[in-house]
Amino acid sequence: MKQKVYIIDDDLVSQFATLYAIKKIDIISEVLTFDNATEALEVVKSDIASKKYRLIIVLDLIMPLVDGWAFLEKLKEFLPTEVFIKIYILSAFRNTSDREKAKNHPLIQGFFDKPLSQLNAQKILADVVSPT
Repeated sequence: MKQKVYIIDDDLVSQFATLYAIKKIDIISEVLTFDNATEALEVVKSDIASKKYRLIIVLDLIMPLVDGWAFLEKLKEFLPTEVFIKIYILSAFRNTSDREKAKNHPLIQGFFDKPLSQLNAQKILADVVSPT
């Protein structure tokens, strides 16, 4: 099964830094970037329906129109239980309530500060090498 990483972040500088950290590890062949959650949701929905991909999503919480929390709620509406999907939050804010909410959210695997460090990119991509 092919692996895809989606970076969903409206901040283009952060998006580029995250893309760079992930591509530097050189084990993912396809990384897609989105500057809005609505567009990303449609592509994710299509890839889930195809059942050809294992998905990793790096998601910003603070975005206009549809924020990260709304994205997760919309994703749950069509997410089948047998799909491999790992979601990691990437945030510039050190909001304790968001961290706690993320920790208890069933779809979220981790919460990282911006910019994404090489070490944290390796933690995210560890599932590619040894999926759970």
